[in-house]
Amino acid sequence: MRRFSLIFLFVAVALMAACDITPLTSPLPTPEPQFHTMAPAYPGPAQGTDNVPIILPFRTYFPRILAQHTPSKLGWEAASDGQALAARAAILALSPGTVRTGIAWRNVEPVRGAGYIWSASKDQHINLLAEGGNRIIGILLWSPQWAVETPGCSPVAPAYYSDWLAFVRAAVERYGDRIDVWEVQNEMDAPISPEDKGWGCAGKPWLADKGGTEWGKFVAMTADVIRAEQPSATILSGGLLLGCDVAGQYGPCTGDSLTFFAAALPYMRDHIDGVGFHSYDYWTKSPPTNTASLDAKVVALRKLTTLPLWLTEGGMLCHRTLDQFLCASQEYEEAQADYIHLWGDSCRRLGLESCVHYSITKNGWAWADCMNNATTPRLCYFALQDELRK
Repeated sequence: MRRFSLIFLFVAVALMAACDITPLTSPLPTPEPQFHTMAPAYPGPAQGTDNVPIILPFRTYFPRILAQHTPSKLGWEAASDGQALAARAAILALSPGTVRTGIAWRNVEPVRGAGYIWSASKDQHINLLAEGGNRIIGILLWSPQWAVETPGCSPVAPAYYSDWLAFVRAAVERYGDRIDVWEVQNEMDAPISPEDKGWGCAGKPWLADKGGTEWGKFVAMTADVIRAEQPSATILSGGLLLGCDVAGQYGPCTGDSLTFFAAALPYMRDHIDGVGFHSYDYWTKSPPTNTASLDAKVVALRKLTTLPLWLTEGGMLCHRTLDQFLCASQEYEEAQADYIHLWGDSCRRLGLESCVHYSITKNGWAWADCMNNATTPRLCYFALQDELRK
């Protein structure tokens, strides 16, 4: 037996030498774990499509293989930098897609002329999105109170345009190597408000053009600065709110928002590459059957422009008139996941350049989120993951 063992060892060494095989002298590195799935079995879309993700009822880890391929036009936005970083594994598991994050002027320059304060968490968030191979939309938004026309929520005062453009230039210089797409402000068609809202608030209902002419010129000069710093950038007019809904019922989009946009378009269309807009549908205790808001807004915008349309915020909300216990129910969670499949189909059917779900992380706004916390996804997370792979 000993003689046989020696012969076997001699043959093994000879084969290793012939094949240039070096014996292991240290253990293999442990593969980096990847967040995969953790949720109860997903019932699948109400329409019975076969495109249903495989869901495991427990946390499972697999080695992460970073495939390099074109990001999906569908994607998401995290409610905050901190939440995005906490949900790192979940975000990488969704990537690559089209994602959105804001760079707020009021946070970067709270005091005029005192220098810029760049957030470490914002830097890390953008780095995380870039690591996942995502197409990143950076929103340049939220002016400091010292720079607005009137206290509260209102546009940048002309006296501070130079300060705004200096901030834009600095932001593009800092993040332009990772951010591919820039969006100029957010929901600017919303009317001026004495409250410090999260909108852009350039709308002026008392004017015939509703404030659109001034905003179009503002977008054009901002786009020119971005283009000078980053010639390859894609530049969007800020996401239009386009309030076409009343109590969850949708009709033709008319009124101040479209008047505002129509007045702005002649001044900015030769400076931008696309039009951003927002669209949400509401759950009213019945399974979703269409994307009425999205369809109505696309029809309205297509009557005014042939520029590519980018849905930079969208999703399904639990209607404010419903009991909040219903919004927290399994019924709503399943309806929200079903809606994601309808939404993805509509985005492709309508030829949209992007469809960004708001929000992937917990934000507490109308139950729009797809995660309860950084490690507990809701069913719509898995529905979105499925749509991103189509």
